[in-house]
Amino acid sequence: MLEAATSRRLWYHGDRSPDRNFRDQRWDRDPAVSSLLAEGPGIYFTSRIEEAQQWYGPYLYAARTSRRFRLLPKRRPTLAALYAFYGQASPEDQETFLSNWPDYTPRQALSRYANADTLHDAFLGLYRDLFRDPDSWVQAMRSMGYDGVMLSMMHRDPARYFLIVWSPEKLDIRPMF
Repeated sequence: MLEAATSRRLWYHGDRSPDRNFRDQRWDRDPAVSSLLAEGPGIYFTSRIEEAQQWYGPYLYAARTSRRFRLLPKRRPTLAALYAFYGQASPEDQETFLSNWPDYTPRQALSRYANADTLHDAFLGLYRDLFRDPDSWVQAMRSMGYDGVMLSMMHRDPARYFLIVWSPEKLDIRPMF
């Protein structure tokens, strides 16, 4: 149901560049597109056109997701999902992560993230503690079959949503200028 709502919605992205190439995006190289804000790396789209203009730049892009676009589900994390995500990290990153939990097995350390409200919250916590760079985290999300996440800003505005995209090739993005 969430995927259907996402595909019908028009998403907006403001940018400083009139010819942005979203498909060749390096997640850690362009803070205007790939923000390391509180919600993690990705290309940020908003449901509000005025917000896209105000926050990100004068050049507007509109996007729709394809039917193949798979959202990270809004559900509580399971140990199996956390372990699968942990398995996407390099052995060096796993070793560094476990050094922060010296008396824990990987399962015990990961169980500390299992009480997050959503998978996104749990994966975001792991991003900060497990992965060394945004590209690795985005690649992990894509390897697990997720193309993005839709977040509601319900506490501020019930009609305001963000779409954070990790697979821009699954969007139909068009300039609006």
